Amino acid sequence: MNVKKWISLKKISHSYILDPLADDVKSNTSGSCRTAKRQLTRLAFDETENRLLAVDSKGLIILVELGECMRYCKLGTVQSCTFIAFNPLDKIEILVGSIDGTIKITKISGDAREHCSLIGHKFPVKYIATYKNYALTTSSKEVIMWDLSTFSKVHQLRFFTTNVNVRRARFSSTGIIAVLYRDCILQVWEFERLDQDTKINVKPFGLRDVRDYQFTKDGRAMVMAGISNNIVIINTFKWDLIKRLELPDGLACIKELSFLPQVLDGGANKILAILCSDHTLHFIDLSTSCAVPQSSSNPLVDINHLSISPNGRYIACIDIAGSLRLEIADNLLSSEPKQKAKIFKPNQSRSHDLGHHLRCVRQYIQEELNLKRLIPILKEFGEYPRKHRPLIWASILELPRNLCAYSALTNKTPQQGLMEKILVDYPLADKGKALVLATIINCLVHWCPLLSHSTFLPRLVFPFIVVFQGNHLLAFEIIISVLSNYCQRWFEYHPLPPLNVLAMLENVLSEADPLLLNYFCEKGVTSSEYIWPLLQTTLSEVLSGDEWLILWDHLFSSGRSTLLLMSSIAYSICSREVIMSQLHSTQDFTQFYRAQGHVRVVDLLRVVRRLDQNTPYHLHPDRYLRSTIHRLPKTGPYPSFLNDQYPKYLTEDSQLELQRLQRNEEQATILRHSKRCHLKAAEEKKLQIERDNFLKEIEAARVDEQRRCYDAKVLNNKLSLKNLYKQNRNTRKSHDLEESSIETEDQAIEQQLQAKQCQTLQGQVKKLEFEVQTLLKTLDSSTTTQVTICK
Repeated sequence: MNVKKWISLKKISHSYILDPLADDVKSNTSGSCRTAKRQLTRLAFDETENRLLAVDSKGLIILVELGECMRYCKLGTVQSCTFIAFNPLDKIEILVGSIDGTIKITKISGDAREHCSLIGHKFPVKYIATYKNYALTTSSKEVIMWDLSTFSKVHQLRFFTTNVNVRRARFSSTGIIAVLYRDCILQVWEFERLDQDTKINVKPFGLRDVRDYQFTKDGRAMVMAGISNNIVIINTFKWDLIKRLELPDGLACIKELSFLPQVLDGGANKILAILCSDHTLHFIDLSTSCAVPQSSSNPLVDINHLSISPNGRYIACIDIAGSLRLEIADNLLSSEPKQKAKIFKPNQSRSHDLGHHLRCVRQYIQEELNLKRLIPILKEFGEYPRKHRPLIWASILELPRNLCAYSALTNKTPQQGLMEKILVDYPLADKGKALVLATIINCLVHWCPLLSHSTFLPRLVFPFIVVFQGNHLLAFEIIISVLSNYCQRWFEYHPLPPLNVLAMLENVLSEADPLLLNYFCEKGVTSSEYIWPLLQTTLSEVLSGDEWLILWDHLFSSGRSTLLLMSSIAYSICSREVIMSQLHSTQDFTQFYRAQGHVRVVDLLRVVRRLDQNTPYHLHPDRYLRSTIHRLPKTGPYPSFLNDQYPKYLTEDSQLELQRLQRNEEQATILRHSKRCHLKAAEEKKLQIERDNFLKEIEAARVDEQRRCYDAKVLNNKLSLKNLYKQNRNTRKSHDLEESSIETEDQAIEQQLQAKQCQTLQGQVKKLEFEVQTLLKTLDSSTTTQVTICK
């Protein structure tokens, strides 16, 4: 690494400042440049306190020379630096951790390409600790000991469990190796006996989720702290509790611990520096259990990382903006004691109420689900897990879960007719969801009464209610957070669309895609028709449910409120082929921006990033709007919502005017209702009369028709009878003739029968006479025969 020119540190009061370096990003379209800041991430002092190393987010290593002239120079760039430290055996060598787990050793004045590597870790190394000529490097799964005199691997510690999740490993000045796991188990080895270990569970000491620990300089004690506001001091010989301190509530969720060595403290290290997760730095005197105040003229605030020189002369901090602030310890601390911490002896027991446990759990979740851990997940998978998305969103926005403020809004009298109005404007098939929507909107109207005029509010609110459907409090808080941050300047022309915001976005579109803007102008389509429908629904109508959730994963994680505006422009740019080929009328555009499209959220986000980077600053929304996210307060009422951005006719004496208008509207409604009732009654009476008359006419017509039918039937019957009579008379005449002929024929037939009978009788008589004669003859012959015989 070739040392370049030296630059003096900027001095402000008693502090020395090193601002983060910047890269100039050139726009592809306009040729203008925008500045992208580079933040410092790691610090390391050498043992002599004469030099300080710093590395930024791009891997640029900076060497700071301490002493009478505070100055720095740039050494060179390394890739993905995970830690940095001086080699205690060679003052001109530095150790740099890489993302692939290798540890590079290079010289300050040499070529960056000429280095040796320590290979053994499979995961990135986070921390390094030294003891004599040995170094102890720690990753999330491994702890390895190296010999820096030979650059060789000496030993890899064996853990007592297979599911390893190491939080920190340190050396003490007496050669004790302590490894802290995320389950609050401390595993301890002695340097001379690495085959024997001791396991200590720190939960009985009153700690949960230990975040950091430190050995005193003499190695006789260890100080530990976690998410609760407790600090325990442990004896490193017997591993028992010496005492426990309860800090004030403002010092909960401790992130880092560091000892500040003092003159004549004998290595006992009385002053303890505490860095909390809310980026505040505090100092505690362990001997008196009192807080040591900072100098009122030069306090350290908004601290993200802390490093103290070995002998306590310098305190180096990286603030949340990524700048380095270097302090001389003697100028920072005041001699006056502050609030005293509560001391708990080892034999004292302490009970926790439910509220305390809930606060600790929330602090733990907030600490674990930070953007440093979430951003790599988002980059790797493109989205957050569906199951944990509500919790992740709430953690990113730091929603306070202010139940008191929310209950104060829900306990107010609901707006009359709100449920019916919502169902008419935004009909839902699920009555349960409609009730939740009405409840949330009722709270929003009580929070900001002027929102009652916003007709688009249900379409904006409902998607977030679906995400947080099991927690109305978080749903309400994320909605007011979205309104406060992502809906800036939307209500200056209310109830008209936000013409100022739309004009701003038209300028962005003219820079990014002038042909598309010309097409909109040719078709007579304004930004109120192709941008405003997307904004007032936060793109929930044009994206599918999953795509919309992924979009908001990235919007919330970016921490920049103006990216939602860029997303509304990016959607039209992604759909430009469909727009310019298929949309011709105003109705086509209205339907297109109200229906679900086929734009992938990956492509949409790519265009959003390109617009954000390439748009010149004089056209960029960041120039006119606040791009940072404002968090909701932890306690007290919710902040008021942009009252200065409403039209004057809605803000000046708006409450009285609204009440008067509402009373007039109610009276007018009552009069209209009464008039409608009278008109309805008169109309019904008129219809009844007309119906009765109509029925009577129908009845009379039916009677006349029946009479006519009866008369016609009687006439027909008479004619039928007359014809039948004539037919009967003719039939009788023919019947008489037929009867006379039949009688004549019968008489002839009877005569013939009588003649035949006479002939038959005559034949029978003759036959009978013949038989009688025959019989008589027979008798005569027989008589003669008998006489003969007698004779």
